Amino acid sequence: TLHELLQQVTFEEIVPFVHQYYGDKSLAWYKIHFDLLRHLKPKLGEYTTATVSNGELDASWPEPHLDAHPLEGDSWEHSLAKELIIEPDVKASFAEIVMCCLWHTSFYGFTEEQQNETFENANKLIRQYLPKGTALNSVSDERIACIQAKINARPREKLNFATPKDEFYKHF
Repeated sequence: TLHELLQQVTFEEIVPFVHQYYGDKSLAWYKIHFDLLRHLKPKLGEYTTATVSNGELDASWPEPHLDAHPLEGDSWEHSLAKELIIEPDVKASFAEIVMCCLWHTSFYGFTEEQQNETFENANKLIRQYLPKGTALNSVSDERIACIQAKINARPREKLNFATPKDEFYKHF
């Protein structure tokens, strides 16, 4: 399964493939995604397999690459439970296969737009506690921890009005 494969590689092993395909801008996002997936519990969904194959070369992606379908659009828990069928002509390391699966489960990678949206939303929440221009080195660690706790305790519409902390702990 994808979950089992994730347990067999380290993030350091997939870093060269992040750099090769996506550059340095996405490295932190893939690290977060990798760590989250490794800690989630797989859950069987409607589709129980995903096929890893050599991707088709075309104008949008002329370099050799891998594809893994169907992973995108499914919940992460369902993707983790899928048995990976690796086509015989695929000559890739487990690390490269994991990178391909990370890309697909992140809905085709973390785009600059997705990153900006995430940071904008976080900044709006933080600005409720610290006005723009506040020097962070003047804020105590205790105050930052308090702000963090308050933000993580806020229900989110995207989480059906659960808190991020509640959603995180549901998986453990």
